[in-house]
Amino acid sequence: LHSHSTNSDGRLTPEEMKEAYKHHGYDFLVVSDHDRYSDTRHMTDDTFTMVQGIELYANAPTEKDIHVQLLWDSSFNEFEHLQYIHLPERTAKATDKFLYEMKDKGVYIMLNHPHWSILNSSEIGEENPYDAVELINYETEWLENKDITWNDCKLEVLENFDGDMIFTAELENEKGDILALDGTMEDLKDYIVGVQITDYIEVEK
Repeated sequence: LHSHSTNSDGRLTPEEMKEAYKHHGYDFLVVSDHDRYSDTRHMTDDTFTMVQGIELYANAPTEKDIHVQLLWDSSFNEFEHLQYIHLPERTAKATDKFLYEMKDKGVYIMLNHPHWSILNSSEIGEENPYDAVELINYETEWLENKDITWNDCKLEVLENFDGDMIFTAELENEKGDILALDGTMEDLKDYIVGVQITDYIEVEK
């Protein structure tokens, strides 16, 4: 749900990215370039879905720099292919106004990698435009020396080797049971994607 192509700061074209993801067993992909829309609707076929989106530079209520993911389906026609998309001004007020306008049009809004901004949930507030939060971002190296707790999901980095970070996670389910899970982000993705913003604590190791 979050990737970049050569249309911004990625290493592969959207077409090369699709083939790479197919090779690894995926059947969907979002090419969400930085502040630039890569229209990949024509790449959807019977076996693979290209979800549309961008990653927007924006501001938290405290004016910290944040990255926000906007996701939409193929019926949304607000932007042109390779169009640059910027806020009219880089302020919290302009951020909220734009995000709520997009949300009213059916766009799914996700706060990306809040640890990159060293952002706590108290700095977002209970009333916000976000549908979800990206809890882990593979390329954000700042994470490697941190423990993370988000709501009832605690993730601790165990190892980092050959580019793969191994995590242990404790997740409280609806019954109150604690699930102890170890593995890579791929192993844990079903448990950590789309967590609602409630509480976020970062602890130095």
